[in-house]
Amino acid sequence: MEARPDRFTVFLDANVLVPALTRNLILSLADKDRFRICWSARVLDEFECAFLKVIPQESPERARKQRDAMMKAFPHACVSGYEALEPAFASGPDRNDAHVMAAAQHCGADVIVTDNLKDFPAAMLQPLAIEALSADHFIADAIDLDQDLAVAAIGAMRLRLKNPEITATSLLDKMRARGLHQSADLLEVYRDHL
Repeated sequence: MEARPDRFTVFLDANVLVPALTRNLILSLADKDRFRICWSARVLDEFECAFLKVIPQESPERARKQRDAMMKAFPHACVSGYEALEPAFASGPDRNDAHVMAAAQHCGADVIVTDNLKDFPAAMLQPLAIEALSADHFIADAIDLDQDLAVAAIGAMRLRLKNPEITATSLLDKMRARGLHQSADLLEVYRDHL
């Protein structure tokens, strides 16, 4: 699918890509072409490192395989050429996140999805018309925007999970355990359709 810069654009921070369930939910919703996702090679590098820290028994090859699968599924997602913008964000709460804000600005993102909201102050993002949202808030917004499409996408995602297979009830329980309470609560009424 060709990249369309006119669509609502979402820049994903590495910390929302590491947890498999959160990553699968966001990418399943993005696959329905309702919004454009972006990341950078540096975000994907951070994803690989964090993936191995969170799941130490996994191999670097498995982390690379996950990265490659994301890049194959979303070939236009990787942003480059933002590096000159980084110094403008160096005074932020976490200097290591300057590249995320710079890349988000460069790709015209409307939202940065991150679970480190404190590192993305509104005072720095508002002049750029960018908002930082948690994964739960973002997923819940996507569900609320088009319930039928979101339920179909998340139901299809659940059916793809084979090792182990999970029920709709188990999916909602796993979402809550992962901190995705708002999203799970919105999906609760659609349990029989997931």
